[in-house]
Amino acid sequence: MKRVKKKAAEKPEISPVNTQEDSSLVKTMIRQDFSKPMQPVSGPRVGVFWDLNDYPIRLGSNPNRIYQRIELALEQKGYYGVMSIWAYYPEEEPIPDVQRDLYQKAGIYFVPKVPADKTARAHRMIHDMFLWAMDTEVHYIPAPSVIVISNDIPGKVNFTYCLSCLHGGRFLNAILVEPKKLVLDPQKVTATWPECVLDVGETFGEYFWPTPSDTKQKRMKNSEESPKTEEGSCTDYDILR
Repeated sequence: MKRVKKKAAEKPEISPVNTQEDSSLVKTMIRQDFSKPMQPVSGPRVGVFWDLNDYPIRLGSNPNRIYQRIELALEQKGYYGVMSIWAYYPEEEPIPDVQRDLYQKAGIYFVPKVPADKTARAHRMIHDMFLWAMDTEVHYIPAPSVIVISNDIPGKVNFTYCLSCLHGGRFLNAILVEPKKLVLDPQKVTATWPECVLDVGETFGEYFWPTPSDTKQKRMKNSEESPKTEEGSCTDYDILR
């Protein structure tokens, strides 16, 4: 009998959604100011909420490059899905429409009417984050992920508290990335920008998908400790924490 080599399961299968080239999705992105429910997508979402005052986008940066490098860095950390980035920038000087359109087509949306005050801006981000969570299906494996790139604020209602709530109440991967914690030499930051900031992210909890080896080990352990369950029962596919 010919032996078939098994492939290592490195990445979960997710229905592909092209955020870079799908014109219908680009049109949807333009309307994603949370004034209306978000359109459903085929797979888990990854929502990035980015305070540009705390971690600015560099002048002349390529929007597609920013999106792709953030997406790749998150995938390497185990966070997969259809990613959208919301950028919070107090517009003291309006962003040119041409530049704004380029970012929208890349999957990066500049939120309108962002407050200049840090606390007010953080509360706006938290408000949008919860609306995003309400529109996000949570029954996918891997679980959806919410990432906040912003320095936290003092007080009871802050990013730390709200991300903990989203993790515990909505079963989301929740990460707070505070740029003030990033300490790297200028050369390394230049070479690894913008994704280097994700290395200082604080994780409030993760929901991983079971690999074949995890499932097999769990099934063997269950068979030793308790009566056997039917093949394919929910016990085989419990989320690992």
